[in-house]
Amino acid sequence: MIRFEFKKLFGKGKVFLYLVIFALLFILIMYGFGFVGNKKKPGAENEKKGKRFINLGVVNRDGSAISEMLISYFVENDEFEKYVNIIVPEYKSPDEAKAYLDEELRKGRLDIYLDIPEEFAVKMYNLENLPVDIYISDKSPMKAALLSELFRSYGSYVTAAEVGSLTFRRALAAAGASIETINSLDERVTIKLVTSALGKDSFFNRIEDKGIENIPIKQYYIGGAVFLLLMIFMAFSGVSVLNENECGISTRLKTYGISRTKSMLSKLPAHLMLLFILFAPVFFVIRKSILVKKVNELMKFSKDDYLFFAGYLALMLIGIVAFMLMATVIKSVPGYFTFAFSFILVEAIIGGALIPMGYLPDMMQKLALLSPFYWSLELIAL
Repeated sequence: MIRFEFKKLFGKGKVFLYLVIFALLFILIMYGFGFVGNKKKPGAENEKKGKRFINLGVVNRDGSAISEMLISYFVENDEFEKYVNIIVPEYKSPDEAKAYLDEELRKGRLDIYLDIPEEFAVKMYNLENLPVDIYISDKSPMKAALLSELFRSYGSYVTAAEVGSLTFRRALAAAGASIETINSLDERVTIKLVTSALGKDSFFNRIEDKGIENIPIKQYYIGGAVFLLLMIFMAFSGVSVLNENECGISTRLKTYGISRTKSMLSKLPAHLMLLFILFAPVFFVIRKSILVKKVNELMKFSKDDYLFFAGYLALMLIGIVAFMLMATVIKSVPGYFTFAFSFILVEAIIGGALIPMGYLPDMMQKLALLSPFYWSLELIAL
C-alpha cells in the first residue's frame, strides 16, 4: 500500500512538476530576500550596509597591534555588524583618509568617525593621556546625543581601567619587580581590560529577544503566504481519500481485509515526504533571512534549526491527518472543498497571517495558540 501511494504521488511527469514548483518557490524567496539576483556595482556593498543604524568611520594613524586588534574586532564581529557599518578607507596616508571621511560626514553619509592618533597604544601602556578624536555628525540630533553619551560612558570605563592599571604598577614596583616585568604584565592586563570591555559575552549579559513580534514585516507576510499555500496542498491530501470513496477503491480494499484506517496510514509517508521536501527548505530560507545576511551562511546549522525542521514535520503531519479525517466525514468533493477552504481562512485570520499578531486583541491572541499559522511563525522566529 505504501509503495503504491509513493508510485501514485511520484509517478512519471509528477516529479518534474514538483521540482518546478519547488524551484519557483525557492528562487522567489531567495530573490525576495536579496540572496540572488543582485548584481554587484561599485559602492553597492556600502550602500547596503548604509541602511544599518550607524555608519562609523575610522582613521588609524597608530598602526600598532592593539589598535589594529580593536578595529578588526568590530569589523569581524557578526553581531556588531548587524547594527554598525564600519568604514576604514584605504588611502596612502591617514590625512587622505580623514579628508574622505570629513566629506562623507558633511554629506550626511557618515554618522561618526574616530581619528586614532600616532603612538596611541604606547601612550596607553604608559598611562599618558592621548585622546582619540571623535567627530559626530549633527544631521541626526537623536544619533548625535546617543553617540555622545555612549562614548562618554565608555570614557568613564577607560578611566577606571587606567586607575586600576596604575595601582597595579605601583603594587608591582613596591614588590620589587623590574621595569621590564612591570611593563610586560601591565601590557597583558591592559589588553585583557580592553578585550573585556569589548567582549560581548563577558562585559554584557546579552539576552536575544525572540518571538513573532520580532519577525520583520516582509518575512512575516511571506512566511504567512507560503504557509497558506502549504495548507492548500495539505487540503488536497483529503482529496485522495474522497477519490477512493467515489471510485469504490475503499470498498474493494475492505474485501481484501484492508481497513480505511490502514489505507489512510499508508498515504501519510508519501504525502508527508512530498510536502516536507517542497516546503521545509523554503521556510528555512525565510527563517535564515532574518538571522544572516550572506548566502554562504544559509547552510550553517544550529540546534534551533534542527528543532525548526522537527516542528515543521510535526505541523505537516498533524495537518495532513486533519484533512484526511475531514474527508472521511464530508463525503462530497464540493462540500469538502467549501469546508476545507473556510477552515483555512478562519485559521489564517485567528493565527495572525492576515493581521500581525501585535495588532490583534488579547482574546484573538489567545485563540491564535490553536492555529497552525501561529505555530508556523513561532518556528520561523525560533
